[in-house]
Amino acid sequence: VVTWLLPFHIHSMRSYMRNRLALSAQLRDFSFEDAECKSDDDKRLLKATLLQWFGTLDEANSFVRSAVSTSVHMTMGSEVRFPLRLLLITCLPVIWNGADYTICYLNRPLELRVSSFLYTVVLTLTVVFVGQLSILIGRISARRWENPMCNIAATLAGTAVFCVIFALVTFPIDIWGFRGDAPSAVIATSTMFCVVGILQVLPSKIFGRIAASARKASRSSA
Repeated sequence: VVTWLLPFHIHSMRSYMRNRLALSAQLRDFSFEDAECKSDDDKRLLKATLLQWFGTLDEANSFVRSAVSTSVHMTMGSEVRFPLRLLLITCLPVIWNGADYTICYLNRPLELRVSSFLYTVVLTLTVVFVGQLSILIGRISARRWENPMCNIAATLAGTAVFCVIFALVTFPIDIWGFRGDAPSAVIATSTMFCVVGILQVLPSKIFGRIAASARKASRSSA
């Protein structure tokens, strides 16, 4: 069932990323002069209010492009990853389930208790990994094509990439983590920590440099 639903998940991630990128662009290039209001009276009232608050429209525009944009990014995360605090909320059912198992193993040997706890950690990190990988693939394949078949192909390609990466990462971790001994569980947990850490840092740096290069090229051409 999950496999059949995965294309819809990737499609929703592509749609989310298009809207997320559009929001970033609107905040980065915000200008009151381009704002659309229902009536001219509303726009005049808004202009008068902004002038009263900021003194000039340039100051108001600068505030939106800097302070408001920073606040939005801190709340929603960047274009290539979800905030960890939001992902951890989705992990709560896994954490609660693991806590039940851990309590059940309190009277078992220490190695079994450690393995049970680390197994819960691995499952939690796997949920985080799925969230980060989903948004990364959505970011890469966010472009909307005029031809509907191209959009379907992009979604299916993103789904295939997701499945391949997920299998390559989780299959060996499952082999290590399900042996039941503490050393294997430690290896599985450490590996998953490294994978999640890489997805947290590396995509932001790569896409950040790409965006900076694009803006520099745009200013040079202008």
